[in-house]
Amino acid sequence: ASALVRGRTALGALALVGALACGESGLASLVLWGGVAAADPGISRARARRAWALALVVLVGWGVLYGLGGYGAHGSGMYLDPRDAPLRFLAAAPGRALASCGALLVGVPADLWTIPGAWMGSVGAGALGLVGLAGLLGVSRGALSRRDLRALALFGGVGACAILPILASVPMNRLLLLPSLGGAVAVATVSVASWRSGRRVLAMVLLLPHGLC
Repeated sequence: ASALVRGRTALGALALVGALACGESGLASLVLWGGVAAADPGISRARARRAWALALVVLVGWGVLYGLGGYGAHGSGMYLDPRDAPLRFLAAAPGRALASCGALLVGVPADLWTIPGAWMGSVGAGALGLVGLAGLLGVSRGALSRRDLRALALFGGVGACAILPILASVPMNRLLLLPSLGGAVAVATVSVASWRSGRRVLAMVLLLPHGLC
């Protein structure tokens, strides 16, 4: 995606095809680095639009071949292909997303999902982490500059989008490498804001799980 928006059309399209041929992490890397590249102020909007138009063509072509070839997961208890079982995927996605957020923000292993009865702990940790992070940001926002807020919106948003491709699988820490780049920026930015605003104990509480894990 970075090559596409910088005018290296052939290289960018080839890299996109390669990412689509990979697993969940390959798709997450496309979302993460594509979003960062598209937000680069040195890239014109016209070039970005052309790049994403080409990316859309490649994505549609991949989707057609994916369906005609019969690829994907079918009847698996571990993987839910959104094309094969869209309703089951949508029903499982919120819990899987929260479990991933629990690992990113609170340090509770996402792999707890695979232990009968323990999945509620990872989901609860994710909900607690999101509410706590949002609340702390709300009361400490004044300590952040516009540049800090833009960085938080970019990396936090793109990191959250990077979780989407891995929702087809049960939550696992090994799938969170790329989403963790956004999660790390979010935790660090909110911790700094809390520290600057005098809420140093809360900043330490936010950082403590990451020092232990």
